[in-house]
Amino acid sequence: MLKFTVLGSPVGYTRTTQKGCRFDKGYKRYQAYKDHVIASFLDQCSGGWGNPKPLTTNKENHCYLSIQIYFRNYIHPDPSNVHKAVEDALFDCDKYCSGRFDFDYDKENPRVEIQII
Repeated sequence: MLKFTVLGSPVGYTRTTQKGCRFDKGYKRYQAYKDHVIASFLDQCSGGWGNPKPLTTNKENHCYLSIQIYFRNYIHPDPSNVHKAVEDALFDCDKYCSGRFDFDYDKENPRVEIQII
């Protein structure tokens, strides 16, 4: 089991397959958030992890991702998109990753608490 926390306001999944999206501010913000998730993981979880995607799954190696999201206020992305953003950041192949998410509000300390089983 791995546990770590990503500090700061959560960012939701942004579709990145459309032509020209790499020039979009939302795309750049999403990419920066995924980098922040990876950096938080590598900083808080000891071990020889891969880079740029530290984890992978396959049909013999499933994983369960449980996240608790704390938004700053009531203006926020869809929580399921935050879950997808975390999966995209951490897993080379998230096809065999399942999980749950829940959310709440913390004006002073927005964050995402992540547990990987």
